[in-house]
Parts: sequence; C-alpha cells; structure tokens
Amino acid sequence: MALFTACDFEEINTNPFEMTNEMGIRDGVAIGGAVTAMQRAVVPVGTQADDTEAINQYQVAYNLSADSWCGFFGQNNNWYSGSNNTTYYLQDAWVAATYKNSYTELLSSWKEIRQESEKTGSMEVFALAQILKISAWHKTLETFGPIPYTHAGEPALVIPFDSEKDAFNAMFADLTAAIGRIAALEKDTHTHANKALLDTYDQTNEDLKDAVAKKHSHANKTELDKIAEGDKAKWDAAAAKAHEHANKTELDKIAEGDKANLDAVVAALTVGTF
Repeated sequence: MALFTACDFEEINTNPFEMTNEMGIRDGVAIGGAVTAMQRAVVPVGTQADDTEAINQYQVAYNLSADSWCGFFGQNNNWYSGSNNTTYYLQDAWVAATYKNSYTELLSSWKEIRQESEKTGSMEVFALAQILKISAWHKTLETFGPIPYTHAGEPALVIPFDSEKDAFNAMFADLTAAIGRIAALEKDTHTHANKALLDTYDQTNEDLKDAVAKKHSHANKTELDKIAEGDKAKWDAAAAKAHEHANKTELDKIAEGDKANLDAVVAALTVGTF
C-alpha cells in the first residue's frame, strides 16, 4: 500500500513535452489559441503548411452549395455523374460539411473561452468569442433553420433547438452585450493609480511611448525610484527637501545653468573656503 501512495500520479501522467494548463494561462496563450481557432472557422482559412485543405473545406461547405445556388459561381466539374448539390441532388457528406464548418467546428473553442473567461474574469475575450460565434452560426441558422443556440454548450444529454426567430433575437441580444463590453474597454483603459497623469496625454501610440520613455529619465532617477508610485506625500517631501543640505545657502545663490558660479562653488568646496 505504501508503494502505491508514494507515487506522484500527477507527475507520471504529465507529458513533459506538452504545455500544461497552468502554462497555457500565462500571457493568455490558452485563450488566444482558441480565439485564433474560432477566427479560422468563420471562413475556412489556412497557411501554406495546410496545402489545399482550407480551400477544399470552403469549396465543399459553401462553394458547391450556396455560392452556386445564388449564381455567384459556376462549376467546371460533374461530380457524382451530375448527382450533386449543384443540381439540387444533395450529397449527405457535403451537407454535413456545411454544418460542421459553420457550427460544430467553433463550438469547442467557444466553450473553452467561456470557461476560461469566467475563471479569469476576462469577459472582454468572451465578448470577442461571442461575435466570432455569431459570425459563423448565423450561416448555419440561415442554411438549416432551427439550431441549438440559447442552450448550446450546456452539460446536458439533449440540447433543445431554438426557432429561427428566437435564435436571431438571441444573437442580436448577445451582439449588443458583446459590443457594449468591448466598447467599455476604452473607458476602463486608465482605471489605475496613474490615471490623472496618463490622462494628460493624447491617446496615440507616439504619446504613450513618449510617456513611458520619460518615466524617471532625469538626474534624480536613483532617488525617485525609491519613492512608491502614487505616494503623493513622499513626492511632496522630496521636492521640499531639494536643497536641505550643508551648503544650501551658497547653492541657492547659484542660478540654474550658471556654470561659472557652480565651478567656483566646487572649487571653494575643494579648498575649504566655506
């Protein structure tokens, strides 16, 4: 019994060559990957490494059905001896490809983003996922009619279908909420200790870069770095004590930039004439 309890099952069952869930949370990698997957599913796209896979997905799911039926495209092939979607003889595999690409392909990524957003409080990311989901699912709704929408992703054996009317109303409500959440980010941008300072800058990249570049870039950097940001009392005290030292009287006689007088003071300090 002691032999079994001594085993670290978590370590044994963790692949050292793969990213763990904890690693995926860092810098938003886990959610970011799911967002990218949803973006690529709204309209099938790929990279050179995917070869013609993305092209084939789009052709079967959309080009050989809706694109052809609306007269936007014509085909130069005669699949299945003419018994195919372009002649209104629907092929089950092609119909399934439309549903898969416009609906199920996004579902798992959307669920993952929703769960992670609820854990981390990153609801603006979920708002983006809502917009991406609706960008694809409205095509499913317009193609197949009623779909699972308001209860999609729930842990249940049977998910009810929503009528087209209910699904569209829910989509508009979700879009309104998502856009509102993302728009609120602009207002939330400067809700931190340095809000008053940063609000003095115009919100452009160049102005913000300038603000960051100038942070403590002055002669008193060492001393000012000791002062906690936002501690006004310490800043005021630092300013008040600017010339509180043994030579205050003499130094106060020197105008800023008066090099000759400054050199004279330094010389006097050196020979001890004060």
